[in-house]
Amino acid sequence: MKSWILDYVKLNGGGYTEICNSTEKVIDAELCQWETPALADADGYTLRLRVWDNQENMVEGTVGVIVDNVAPVIENLLMVSEGAVGDFTKSDATISVSGQTQAGASVVNAELLQQGDALFEDVTANINIDENGTITGELGGYDLSRPTELTLWLKVMDCGENEGEGISNLLKVDNNPPDTKILVPANGANYNFAPIPIAGSSSDDDSGVAKVQFKTASDQKWTDAQGTTNWTYDFYPTTPDVVYTIQDRAIDNAGNVQETPDQREVSYILYKPTGDIISPIDGAEVYGIVSIIGTAIDKDIQKWTVAVNGNVIKTGHDSVNRDVLARWDTQQIVKTDYTLLLTVENTNNKATVEIDVTVIPCPSDILGDVSGDCAVTYHDAYLVMQHVTGKTNLGERKIYGDVTGDGRLSAMDAALIMQYCAGLIRDFPVSAK
Repeated sequence: MKSWILDYVKLNGGGYTEICNSTEKVIDAELCQWETPALADADGYTLRLRVWDNQENMVEGTVGVIVDNVAPVIENLLMVSEGAVGDFTKSDATISVSGQTQAGASVVNAELLQQGDALFEDVTANINIDENGTITGELGGYDLSRPTELTLWLKVMDCGENEGEGISNLLKVDNNPPDTKILVPANGANYNFAPIPIAGSSSDDDSGVAKVQFKTASDQKWTDAQGTTNWTYDFYPTTPDVVYTIQDRAIDNAGNVQETPDQREVSYILYKPTGDIISPIDGAEVYGIVSIIGTAIDKDIQKWTVAVNGNVIKTGHDSVNRDVLARWDTQQIVKTDYTLLLTVENTNNKATVEIDVTVIPCPSDILGDVSGDCAVTYHDAYLVMQHVTGKTNLGERKIYGDVTGDGRLSAMDAALIMQYCAGLIRDFPVSAK
């Protein structure tokens, strides 16, 4: 052998450009390195090797190649935790991975990171890329008692040995179950019609409540209620003259399920009148003038009574449906525990329901109560107008008259307080100071 030359040409144009040459013999080893960064990507080239012997005889070989210096891009890399809503997860949850990259690419490395950049787990073996570039994977079974958030970092390589990286969405960790309580009906209430209205409230300080579910103790299947923070459910009993144990539970956005369902008993006895105390709820703290709201219904109603510690404070003879049964003035009584008892009678039977409440001293910061008498009344609206017109000075109490929250007292504040007293609105535009 005398010498050899390695050169290249772009397909469909131009002449050959030399890459390297030598007079040294090469057997199954590197001829030289071809610098391609300056060449156009994705274009075809022909590599040509020509070899001469001492008699100037020449042989050549060619091969077609495509230049690719572009790093593969990872798109839509997403982690989804089983049973979760949104970007949340929890201990022992199964996490599915999906995404897309260049066809023919392969996984170089995959790491599950905690708190942004600290390695939590090498998950390279859990991530796959098919021939079309579709990324899939399944993670999970982890103790996530310490991490507060997780992300997936992925490095891939294409056929040209170019490497590309990508970061998934961030999953926030929530291992704390939510909480929910049944507020209506009161424990022991009776209804002689269906549906029985069930209502409650739920809370979750981390990922938030995803849904609330309801069932009776004898049911195997949970049914979704309407709403989350404040929820309702229309309960249709299947068998009359039965006492039902009703239950509810909350599930948060990370998939945590309330560990112990809240429950209470409600009767569906058709021959008894309907009797229920809706507000205040059992165990509530009350003050000032307390509106006792409830239901006392029967087609043959004779009378109903509301008693406090055995002393009747109100008697009625007409049906009341989810409205005020009595107003109880607690301002001058001993601040301690009391039992409220509602008794509803028809011609032959009666229904009773009772709750326990605690009377506490009146707070001094009730919005709308400029008089400081522990209640929002028409007199408060009058005092606000007196202040607005310069006829009186409310002093430090004026901040409790600013129910619009605009930083000043006006006739609008007085009007809203009057609407509140008339039952036209339930809350002020500003609910607390």
